[in-house]
Amino acid sequence: MLLSLGLTLAGCGGESAENLLASARKHLEKKDNRAAVIQLKNLLQKDSDHAEGRFLLGRALLDSGDAVGAEVELQKAKDLGYDSDRVTPLLARIALAKGETQKIISSYGGQSLKSPAAEAELQSVLAWAYLAQNKAVEAQGAVKAALTADPQHVGARLLQVRMQAGKKDVPGALAALDQVIASAPENSDARQLKGELLLLSGQEDAALAAFRDAIQRNPSNAAAHTSALWMLLGKRDLPAAEAQLEVLRKAAPQSPQTKFFTASVAFEKDDLRTALEQVQRLLQQLPDDVMALQLAGAIELSKGLLLQAEAHLGKAMQLAPAQPRVRLLLAQAHLRSGESGKVAKVLQPLLEADPPQWEPQVLMAQSYVLSGDAAKAERYFERAAALNPRDTTSRTALALAQVAKGKTEQGLEALRSIASTDAGVVADLALINAHLRRKEFDSALKAIDRMEAKQPKSPLAADLRGRTELQRGNPDRARAAFQAALAINPSFFPAAASLASLEMNEGKFAAAQQRFETFSKANPSDVRAGLALARLRSQTGASAEEVVEVLARTVKASPMEVAPRLALIAAHVERKDFKAGVTVAQEGLAALPDNPELLDALGQAQYLSGEVNQAVATYNRVVSLQPASPLPLMRLADIYRAQKDLPGATAALRKALEVRPDFVPARQALMALDLTTGRRKEALATARAVQRQPGNEAAGFALEGDLELSGKNWPAAATAYRQSLAKRPSVDVAIKLHRVLVMSGQSDAAAKLEQQWMSYAAAAPAFTFYLGDAALNKGQYELARQRYAAVLQLQPDNTAALNNLAWLLGRENKPEALELAQKAVKLAPREPSYLDTLAELQARKQDFAKAVQIQSTAVAIAPEVPAFRLRLASYYLSNNDKAKAKVELDRLAALGDKFPGQAEVKALQAKL
Repeated sequence: MLLSLGLTLAGCGGESAENLLASARKHLEKKDNRAAVIQLKNLLQKDSDHAEGRFLLGRALLDSGDAVGAEVELQKAKDLGYDSDRVTPLLARIALAKGETQKIISSYGGQSLKSPAAEAELQSVLAWAYLAQNKAVEAQGAVKAALTADPQHVGARLLQVRMQAGKKDVPGALAALDQVIASAPENSDARQLKGELLLLSGQEDAALAAFRDAIQRNPSNAAAHTSALWMLLGKRDLPAAEAQLEVLRKAAPQSPQTKFFTASVAFEKDDLRTALEQVQRLLQQLPDDVMALQLAGAIELSKGLLLQAEAHLGKAMQLAPAQPRVRLLLAQAHLRSGESGKVAKVLQPLLEADPPQWEPQVLMAQSYVLSGDAAKAERYFERAAALNPRDTTSRTALALAQVAKGKTEQGLEALRSIASTDAGVVADLALINAHLRRKEFDSALKAIDRMEAKQPKSPLAADLRGRTELQRGNPDRARAAFQAALAINPSFFPAAASLASLEMNEGKFAAAQQRFETFSKANPSDVRAGLALARLRSQTGASAEEVVEVLARTVKASPMEVAPRLALIAAHVERKDFKAGVTVAQEGLAALPDNPELLDALGQAQYLSGEVNQAVATYNRVVSLQPASPLPLMRLADIYRAQKDLPGATAALRKALEVRPDFVPARQALMALDLTTGRRKEALATARAVQRQPGNEAAGFALEGDLELSGKNWPAAATAYRQSLAKRPSVDVAIKLHRVLVMSGQSDAAAKLEQQWMSYAAAAPAFTFYLGDAALNKGQYELARQRYAAVLQLQPDNTAALNNLAWLLGRENKPEALELAQKAVKLAPREPSYLDTLAELQARKQDFAKAVQIQSTAVAIAPEVPAFRLRLASYYLSNNDKAKAKVELDRLAALGDKFPGQAEVKALQAKL
């Protein structure tokens, strides 16, 4: 056996350096770079100082698309004294690929090589560098020098053709190119250039054939692969694009280009997980590549990962400020984040472009919709529609604006007209929504029928039909419609969720859980079912361990999804297992490095677990990853403030305002710090600064009102709140104004405000609930009961109103009190205050066993609330369980002065 092993090893290592070199040369002649690389690496293991081996390896790596590895090997060959005429042009080519045009000009501009072919190659690279810097005269001089050195140099001749085409002489350039091809028929770059010129001439099929011809002659021709793939993706011919991508994979499986197009094709197929995995790997290799950053931003935008999208697109815009697509995507990200103020700054160069483009106009219009400026929004939509009459989005928005202005029939007719002529469904959806808002259910159903005729294989129409039937109170018809949607597409989650909701409304929680379980098993990559199941289990009183188990299973099924990991971290934090939350966050970051949302969750879990320094380090990392976001700085400020480090908190908030001067939460937090340190003048200056920011005027006056309220300056507070409401109605500000009016004795003004805000349908529940709480706190129980009942008429599932009304009715021994409390607990089974109310009502019925069971759950959820323990001890006594009552009372007695109810504790202890 030893003899056999020795012979085997001798066979592996016995090939001479000369044989390995000869074998590599043969592979290179056949353009088999991969095999050549293997042989050359074997050679260099034997002789690491083999200069020609280093050179040939560098050249092979360069031809394979590995410019980084090629540069290392070629530099080593140069240091070993290999022929400069052969190494220098290749190093110059690598610098050109890296975009180091100035380095090429300064390093090689005055250099000349002995070999005519090498000199021609170097001058060609110099010409490319000059062209990249828009130095046409110098580029022409370099081409001339190249052709003087070697009149038949193909690279220089091709560059000459390109320059001719750049002067808009495409026919002349094609004729000159044919002469080059005739003299060098196997040259792949010439075929690639022919494809480009044919594409410029509008001959798409011939251009694609030329690109494929170039690839066939040289499978490592990266430009030809790129051109062919862009053409196929532009035509949305995904099967052909996948086939072309497979050709690229075989030629260069690990190249950045392969990763980029793998991500691009996956993105077009809506396979966002694969797309994100590939582009993240690409960015690890090329962190400053603009196209990779743009693609990453687009993918993350589609997944709703807005912070990451903004970070990548913001970096891409800094690197390539003239790239329109980057600006358009970044503007979309800002819109979806609600940061309308940033949109105009991003789009400004595009809005000033000549000729004007319609897409920036649409995005500007949407930003004004978001900021509440309807007039400006309409103006931009009109511009977009004029620039692109086929722009359905703008025409639909203008029709909806007519509806909003009261020109209802005119607007609806415009929507019908757009829907009838447009193959898409944007106008159809707007029309259906308009009918539903007006409760015109029959008209909505007819519009849904018309939309279904356009997209008979889409489940959307059936789903909308179900939602319409629900609104008109037909649950059976709604169920049938949702089932029809799932019959068309069993993976359509909204319909499954609606069916589960119907089952929950009927009290069939087990059926709803089973539906989500079944959907999740059939669609393991769709995290929505797993998240919905976890929420449902939590709502129906499942243990925290059961909820964690569902979320852990969802994470395992979709390891590249952020949402289930965040939900799992939140579940651990809720049960106060902060260390487990830290572990889950760290595991998530191992799978999704530098994900800002996971880093944010990690920072919170670290802080809650007492790892303050680690939390600060985590948030500093987020700050470096998101230099354009104020949110991580706000988190740092929160930590510093909690640690009583007020200077640190102030510094973090000021940095947040440097990043985004119009960020109101940072101003508000800074004002609170100023008040804490007695700097009222500075706090007022902060509020006034917000008032001067367009779009934030209302928030600025609200801040001033808060400031005056803290100083009990009632008239000034009331004036500021009224100014805020005049700028923008807000139920929160209205509640604050009402409090000020009551505290300052202006009962008539307060009553007038009540009447005004209770008449607003959208604001009535919140304002009325506030009035109910105010009456309850004053002991005005009948008025409080009326207020909570009014809230429930508008919001039958308002759990707080259900609980409070149940408690009030329980005082009067009304039988409906128990039903209301049970409904509140059913909707929010882990809210301890609701459980406390329900236990009290059971005790009033003398059902102390149930009262003990329910109150024990409340104490388990909120063990830090002594009042819950006191009532539990009382129920134990009433249920003749003195031993357990004693345990609870002893715990309460040990609190001493920390619990003001010690008199009640002693009274109950006397009954033991």
